[in-house]
This record gives sequence, structure tokens and C-alpha cells, in this order.
Amino acid sequence: MTQLPESLEWQGQMARLQSESPEVAAAMAGVERARRALSRACVEAVPNINTQFSVQYDDSTDYTVAGAQIGLALPIWNRNQGGIRQAQADITEAVRNVDRVELNLNRRLADAFRQYSDAHVTATTYATDILPRAQRTFDLVQQGYAQGEVGYLDVLAAQQTYSRTNLAYLDALGSLWQNYVQIDGLLLDGSLSQPAN
Repeated sequence: MTQLPESLEWQGQMARLQSESPEVAAAMAGVERARRALSRACVEAVPNINTQFSVQYDDSTDYTVAGAQIGLALPIWNRNQGGIRQAQADITEAVRNVDRVELNLNRRLADAFRQYSDAHVTATTYATDILPRAQRTFDLVQQGYAQGEVGYLDVLAAQQTYSRTNLAYLDALGSLWQNYVQIDGLLLDGSLSQPAN
């Protein structure tokens, strides 16, 4: 495929990355998980009411004895303040983790976008300027050889130059497509091999 990919815009890709990235979604899920843990810690400060009902029969007196107990722990000194503070700290950590993930994505996108832009300029220059010139030169040398004005070694040198130029263009095009796919794929290249944070 020798076709150039469509041009990417930095702002659009940045917005797309922040809204669609699974890395950001995972970090946001961590924030939600920490908020739910805080809600649970706040509820755990309120003790459960324990009830017990019993019915017993005494054979010696032939009486049936019924009883009811209600128990309630009074959280006078321990209202789960430690658990609540830990849950609040976990929320802060999760929010900072979202910021860290977003900054990491911004840095990686900047690196990928720089490589994409360089490869785009190189491939475009080859496609519009260098490769057509090399083709024209090669065609002119072939015409000169056909008319007997140029030697066979000159044809081989022109052909070698054209082939090298074409290979350099294909390398630049491959680099361009690789960076394009990496950006279009939300920078997930190799993400399955990295340990989860």
C-alpha cells in the first residue's frame, strides 16, 4: 500500500484519547471503587442492631419461658474514623492516579504525534518531490541509452538511485502508517504485556 493515511490533528486526537482510552476508564473505575469504599466505611460506623428471641420449656416446673434480647453496640469511642480516613485517602490516591494516567497518555501521544508528523512530512516529500524526480531522471537516462547518448553503467546507476529512493519512500511510508495506527489505536501498542498499575 503506497497510499498516505489521512492527516491527524493534535487537539482531536487528544480529546479522543481522553474520552475513549481504556486506561483512563480503568483509572476512573478506581475512583468510583474508592468512593464506594468510603460510603461503606461511613455506614460501618453505625452498628447493627442484634436481636434474639428464645422460647424454652422447663420440664421440672412445666413452664414455657419466652425471652427477647436487643443488643446495640454504642460507638462512643470507635466510629470507624480510621476506616473513613483510609477510604478518603484512597479516593485522593485514585484521583491522583487518574491525573497520572492522563499525563502519561499526553506524553505518549506527544511522542507518537511527533514521530507521526516527522514521518508524514518525510513520506509526503518523497511522494510529491523526490520520487517523481528520481523517476524522471531514470526515464531520461533510459531514453538517452536508447538513443545511444548514455552508457549502460549510467543506466544502472540511475536505476540503483531510483530503487534506493523508492525503498527510502517505502520505509518512510511504513513508519508513517505504524505511527498512524498507534495513535488511531489509542496508544495501546504493547499494553497487554505491561503490568497493570
